[in-house]
Amino acid sequence: MYTRPGGMCKILGKLNAERMQTFAAVNRILILMLLFLASGCGQSGKQPAFPAGMKRIPARYSSLFFFGTTPTDTFLFIRDPADTLRFLNRFYYGKSSQIEGFLKLKRPGRIVALSAVFTGMLEGLDMQNTLLAVDNTDYITSPRTVQRIGRNEIVSVAAGGGLQREKLLQLKPDLVVGYYIDPKGHEELQQLEKAGAPVLYCQNFLENDPLARAEWIKVFGWLGKQSQRAEALFNEVDEHYQSLRGWDSTDNYHPGVIINAPYHGVWDAPAGGSYMARLIADAGGNYLFAHTAGTGRIPLNLEKIVANGNKAEVWLNPGACADLECLLLMDKRLSAIEAFQNKKVYNCTKTLNSKGGNAYWEYGVMRPDLVLADLCRILHPGFLPEHEFVFYEPLK
Repeated sequence: MYTRPGGMCKILGKLNAERMQTFAAVNRILILMLLFLASGCGQSGKQPAFPAGMKRIPARYSSLFFFGTTPTDTFLFIRDPADTLRFLNRFYYGKSSQIEGFLKLKRPGRIVALSAVFTGMLEGLDMQNTLLAVDNTDYITSPRTVQRIGRNEIVSVAAGGGLQREKLLQLKPDLVVGYYIDPKGHEELQQLEKAGAPVLYCQNFLENDPLARAEWIKVFGWLGKQSQRAEALFNEVDEHYQSLRGWDSTDNYHPGVIINAPYHGVWDAPAGGSYMARLIADAGGNYLFAHTAGTGRIPLNLEKIVANGNKAEVWLNPGACADLECLLLMDKRLSAIEAFQNKKVYNCTKTLNSKGGNAYWEYGVMRPDLVLADLCRILHPGFLPEHEFVFYEPLK
């Protein structure tokens, strides 16, 4: 190592010492900043500080929400599905005037529900009178809510597909129950929050267990101070679902099932870990793509579906088709599928209204036991011979 002689070494040594002191000072500042940010993350969601003495009440099936109680307050925590260490919501009711990191709600008497699923849950708890607006009134089938729509007591705030933010805010809701699929949708809801409208992020469509999706009725029960009623309703659904899932076919017969229909030559089918795949398995069916990984959708080649058509004994949810002729108009090759030939094609369109609203979306999520009963009847007619279809019907 080359060393400069004499006074130059002393100068360099002094400079290096000063640099080391400066570097240490910068390090101390960075460490303090990181500690500050870490404590901030604890309040915004990463590692939240729970109220002292809070008793945690987990959900039975859902991993996306849980409750908490203290002697003075009750709490609702909604997790971020993309990062379950973060929370999209931390709400509370009770006597405490303000708890840092939590939003105190008043019992919402004025709600905007941005999905028919939420409308169904509100009506299921007799909370339809709290509704001010929905995304699109045309798609609502819940009887008592439809009556209020007819009296102009409930309006649309997203009928054209986009959220009408100013119209929504003019209603001055106590709470907006919404969801998002992409960053743009998330940003729209965040803008509502910034404008002073509390938003409950209901991402229950990301639950892949049918009972986990249905369990969100407990969230709506908590909002309306009807937790015991919501718990009782869910217990009935759970018990009925388990009784249907627990049956065993004596001949060990599991018919092959395909789902959906092609669109522009591509067949988007649910992946093996999806909600529909779970329902088919629980109904005693053999979903032909149950082996695929993931919980979303998988793009399939139409030729592959047709080539394996002899394995597809039952066909479910064939798009918007209400008859077999519709499928032939899509692609004549679909007639090679065994389910088509044997007229075992079923769609969840029995409860469609004249404007395209479907009770399947309002109540099917809340009542997966009834959806499962329909599927059991389709796949194993002898198991529930007296069951009348609630949501499904055969294509003719």
